[in-house]
Amino acid sequence: SDEFDGDTLKEFWTNHAPTSKAYVSDGALHIETEDGDLYQNVKDLKNYISQPAQGDWESVTKIQLDNMPSQIYHQIGVKIMQDEDNYLYFRLEQLDKNAGIAVRLNEEKAAKSTEIVRNTTFAGSIKGNTYYMKVMKNGQTYNFYISADGENYVTIKEGYTVNYSQPKYTLVAANGTGKTDIPSIKTSYDYVRFTMKEEAAAKVVKVRK
Repeated sequence: SDEFDGDTLKEFWTNHAPTSKAYVSDGALHIETEDGDLYQNVKDLKNYISQPAQGDWESVTKIQLDNMPSQIYHQIGVKIMQDEDNYLYFRLEQLDKNAGIAVRLNEEKAAKSTEIVRNTTFAGSIKGNTYYMKVMKNGQTYNFYISADGENYVTIKEGYTVNYSQPKYTLVAANGTGKTDIPSIKTSYDYVRFTMKEEAAAKVVKVRK
């Protein structure tokens, strides 16, 4: 877990392809979106920030944006990664202008991307450009939820299974490849909070006593 206090990333995070557009201040990790992406054979994503994520757990990540996605391929969310060619990508993304903003979940397997879910209704409930992403891991099975208030969650996908031996929980904010002429979105990750399965069980035992 990380509340992003201080002015540097904690040692368990790794910033891949870092630039000056990712930094910690005022109690948040900020990533200002730049051109770049990880998509099939494209490998030019900047400032994707990961930590090991083995075991069974539940995570909640609070995200605040200075502006909502407005240009095609504006994308902000989280990945569960084995490596650059194998991952689950859960994010808010601007589709083409007629399609608006969607919550998307994709699996990339051996550098081939497949869309699992596209939800085009949730974005209309977002207030103050803030949303919460919850991921639950049990063995090799993952559940994905999203919320506008941190209390009431919309199910995006439950029971999706992938076999990652070294999963990494990864924060992503980007414009898409070649998108140097579109506005940058200042993304603020207020916190990433993990509850391990063992910790949750311990709390239940304590209450029962």
